Amino acid sequence: MPNRAAIAAATEHRDVAEEAFHVLHFNQELVQFADTKAGTLIVINSLFIAAAQAVVGGKSAVVTLSAAVAVLAAALAIFFCFSVVSTRFSGPQAARNDLVFFGDITRRASAEQYASDFFAIQGATQVEDVLRRTYVVAGIAQRKFAAYSTAQFMTGLSGAAWVIFNVLSLVFH
Repeated sequence: MPNRAAIAAATEHRDVAEEAFHVLHFNQELVQFADTKAGTLIVINSLFIAAAQAVVGGKSAVVTLSAAVAVLAAALAIFFCFSVVSTRFSGPQAARNDLVFFGDITRRASAEQYASDFFAIQGATQVEDVLRRTYVVAGIAQRKFAAYSTAQFMTGLSGAAWVIFNVLSLVFH
């Protein structure tokens, strides 16, 4: 039977590892949240584009020009939304294939090799792998939210352009 110190050390390591995985999971949820929010803005801007295009035919030059501005603003907002969805990490690569990232896991020759590495690399190294990946995911989340902020601002401009277009459409009807 292991002594109390060994049990305490193993328990402490497990607690640290669990906390590291908790932080990783939280940051992964932030990435998913940003992607979901960007998807909502894509839908909103797509509706602005569809609505503007549906009522332009046979309208005055002022209404047609305002529709073009509204469509352009919505298209730019959609572009920024896509930049949220496509954000990737561009930082330094790890010195070795870690035990967390799917790309590093599948670079191993087989599932048996991964299992062997997993059990051979215990303790602090596993926690370091999780923390390294957490840093990568946090960087992705930071870039996604920065891009989302721009997309949200552009959607606001798109909404304002859409309102102006509708007002001009009524005035010049």
